[in-house]
Amino acid sequence: MEDKKLIVIDCDGVLYPKKELSTKDILEAVQKAFFKKGISWKNVNNVYDEFKMSASQKGLFNFLGVAAREFRLNVVELLNQIAEETDYSHITPNPKLLSQIQELQKKYEVCIYTNNTKYHLEKVYQQLFGCSVAEAGIPAFHIGTIQNKKGYCSKQSNEALWFLSKFFAVKPSNMIFFDDTISVLDSVRQKGASVLFINQDFNLSDAMDYIRQIYPTNRVICRHQRTPFDKVCKQDLFTQELY
Repeated sequence: MEDKKLIVIDCDGVLYPKKELSTKDILEAVQKAFFKKGISWKNVNNVYDEFKMSASQKGLFNFLGVAAREFRLNVVELLNQIAEETDYSHITPNPKLLSQIQELQKKYEVCIYTNNTKYHLEKVYQQLFGCSVAEAGIPAFHIGTIQNKKGYCSKQSNEALWFLSKFFAVKPSNMIFFDDTISVLDSVRQKGASVLFINQDFNLSDAMDYIRQIYPTNRVICRHQRTPFDKVCKQDLFTQELY
């Protein structure tokens, strides 16, 4: 594999400040989504009470995965329903940021990777950049991109890093993850990737400036010939859809 850098950018809390899509707003959308699925909030809370007692599982998305299994729902359909109920108008439009990311693409491999769904990503792009994911011209992946026998694979999973490694022809040691979730950063760092923690004091623009300073040059190479993942994969994995 070529000695080039791949920058993996998270969506929520990185492309836009987390405060612009507050926990309160998200929980209201979650409540409405379960109601549309015919599930009472009381039953959801009962599942949550059991979930929070488990030391090995944390976070809203882990809980939604558990709840989906408990109520026999497809987790992607549940997340899409939550996106449908979410008000994205609080996200401040920032087309300049898209230009900055596209400029970064001239020197490094860059992709967006969210543990949410394609539908949610489209909603964010339309509000933030005023265009679709395809129109933005940046490879973008989501929770439905990779599956194994157990279900959907998160971006910090071994399967996702293996996929990124094949798709971009980049070793994990040459990947740099920009994320606002410590558990994600800890996980990919253990697999050999570099990380930058994004927060209100160090945003995405700061991170891109920092990368340009520490990696001022990058080997100029022909882009990797992207082979369909299901043809090169030696494990029980497949892609549903790639942009």
